[in-house]
Amino acid sequence: MMRRLIVITLLLLFAAQSALAQLAYDQGAFILTLGQDTIGVEKYTRIPGRVFGESLVTEGSVRHRYFDVHFLENGIIQRMEQLFYEIDAAGNEVLSSHETIIYDVDSTHFTNVVNTSSPPNPSLASSYSVPGGNHLILMQIPIFSVFESLSIWMLSNERDKEEVRLPWGTTQQPVMLEIIRPNLLTIDNPSTMGVVRAHLDAQGRLSTLEGTGTARMSYIARRIPLSIVDSLVSKLRVSNKLLKGVHSPRSQAETIIGGTHVRVDYGRPSIRGRKIFGSLVSWDRVWRTGANGSTLFEVNQNIVVGGQKIPAGRYTLWSIPSMSGWTLIVNKQTGQWGTDYDESEDFVRLPMNIKSLAESVEQFTISIDLQDGARILKMAWENTEAWVSIDEN
Repeated sequence: MMRRLIVITLLLLFAAQSALAQLAYDQGAFILTLGQDTIGVEKYTRIPGRVFGESLVTEGSVRHRYFDVHFLENGIIQRMEQLFYEIDAAGNEVLSSHETIIYDVDSTHFTNVVNTSSPPNPSLASSYSVPGGNHLILMQIPIFSVFESLSIWMLSNERDKEEVRLPWGTTQQPVMLEIIRPNLLTIDNPSTMGVVRAHLDAQGRLSTLEGTGTARMSYIARRIPLSIVDSLVSKLRVSNKLLKGVHSPRSQAETIIGGTHVRVDYGRPSIRGRKIFGSLVSWDRVWRTGANGSTLFEVNQNIVVGGQKIPAGRYTLWSIPSMSGWTLIVNKQTGQWGTDYDESEDFVRLPMNIKSLAESVEQFTISIDLQDGARILKMAWENTEAWVSIDEN
């Protein structure tokens, strides 16, 4: 009986050690999609205290990143090193930058060497530090294996919540990682990102990570077999046409109205197979009215919008889409990111007319048009068009 008990105990210990070994030594891969488009792929190797690998992501051009991340025993990051390569039209890799990030107790130190093609200075180096040490994490895309390392550590140490810090300019924002149930981790940063949901397997590895509907991370990452990575990498390396350029390029709508120069500068997101209004863009909530940076509205003389006089100057445009009608917001603050809306800076809020479109508009468009003999400031995306009158003072 005793011999059997010893055998059973040894088998259980062996099984536990095998499970820990599988957790500590691992390889995997992720695909990153934006709507129906493939925009990136990552593969990684995990060994005790370290994750390293490479990723490709498209943003107008194809960028190849090699990364190496070291962790302390308590699961937080100690050091991170990255090499970035741009891939030219011929498929050649050109080193663009080398970044090293070292975390200590109360601060994080960045060193970045950027290669240039202008002799006699072939590279430019910069170093700086920001407050916040070992609990500062870079929410970079796509290094999902770093998220995965944190989720594995949380599950293995029975930690339901863990707060890390997100560098934001010269400041930092709190990011709360919370295991809602064994197979679901939420990454919550309400100030700049929103809630990202990560679905986990029994070991804490990522199955999917969904940022759909958030302000900054509207993509989906999925675990894929390593066997298909090479074919995906080849497609991304040889073609920059998967996204037809930058994901949400800037564009301008300009005109002259009675001697007044009117200019709107905005980001143009695309549908890419997604449901937009009521899903990606929530009903009855302030929207940046574009993508990425805030939408700039500039007039060199007084103008009348929606019956309201707008003095000459620079503003940002925001909106509140609703099923019954939109609201246009003219805000006095400029230069901010598209999630940094400050209601106290509002100059005026104006009602907008809306109508349904028979044909879908793939890419968000702002224009200044003539309608029934009158000028209108018009916005169109998916199957919705919204507009307000605009005229000389």
